[in-house]
Amino acid sequence: MRDNTTVNCIIPLKILNLVNLFSNSKFLKMKKYVIFLLIPIFFIGCKKEEPRKAVKKYTIDQFMNNVSIRGSSFSPDEKKILFTRNESGVYNAYEISINGGEPKQLTQREETTYAISYFPEDERILMMSDQGGNEIYHIYLRDQEGNIKDITPYEKARSSFAGWSHDRNSFFMASNKRNPK
Repeated sequence: MRDNTTVNCIIPLKILNLVNLFSNSKFLKMKKYVIFLLIPIFFIGCKKEEPRKAVKKYTIDQFMNNVSIRGSSFSPDEKKILFTRNESGVYNAYEISINGGEPKQLTQREETTYAISYFPEDERILMMSDQGGNEIYHIYLRDQEGNIKDITPYEKARSSFAGWSHDRNSFFMASNKRNPK
């Protein structure tokens, strides 16, 4: 069996120039000492290369067929987890039992929809979505029956969830709405 490893030795040009300098000057007597000192440097510059591992290749279908999962929030009773995934090609909200099993799809929207959070005391959820890919995200409320309502106060302003209040009865939102003054 043949060993596929190779040895590469690199002699720096400066070392070769030193050898030439000592051979062409009054240091001729020191030449054997210089060469004796340079031999270890030559071997230090040699290294054994390991064979490269083969890189696994994927088809474009395999590459594009990845499912992305993001975000999470526990339900008020801490028995389910709310998250977002793009299994259908579009991000939608899902929940799954903490004991495992199949995720339950909560939204079937054509717009990218990110699950934000369960409400602290019930299973209503907050979501964020744009309209037709315009990237002007609004905050939406999905009630326990599955009805979805845009609760962003400004039509052309981008809004995002900034967290629940300390008493957990309201939440903060951020917006890029400009003051006309």
